[in-house]
Amino acid sequence: MHRVVFAFLILLGLSACTEKLSKEEAELELQILMNEIDSMVAQTACTDADQWRITPIGAKPCGGPIAYKAYSFQMDSVAFLKEVKRYTDKQKAYNKDFNMSSDCALVQMPIDVRCVDGKPEFVYSFALDN
Repeated sequence: MHRVVFAFLILLGLSACTEKLSKEEAELELQILMNEIDSMVAQTACTDADQWRITPIGAKPCGGPIAYKAYSFQMDSVAFLKEVKRYTDKQKAYNKDFNMSSDCALVQMPIDVRCVDGKPEFVYSFALDN
C-alpha cells in the first residue's frame, strides 16, 4: 500500500513540474510532427493509386480538419494513422490553449488519389452550378 501511495506522490510531483508550452513552442512541435508525417508518406513511391487512402488531419478551431493526407497500405499505416491522430489531438489542444480562431471554411475532401511522378496527388470533384 505504501508503494502505491509513494508512486502516486511521485507522479503528482512530476505532473506539477511540467509547464505549459509557449505558443511558439507549441507551433514548433506541430510543425515538427507534420514534417515527420510528411516524411512517412514520402518514403513510399506512389505507383498504384488503388493502394492509397485518404485521411483528415488537424483540427480547425471551429471544427473540421485543416487538410487531408494520402497514405499507402504499403507503409505502416497503423503507425501513420497514430501520428495523424497525435497531430490532430495536439492541434485541438493548441486551439484551446491559445484561444485560436479561424475562417471556419470547410476544407474540401478529395474524392480519390492518383499517382503523378511517384507521388500521391488528390483528385477533387468540383460541382459547377448552372
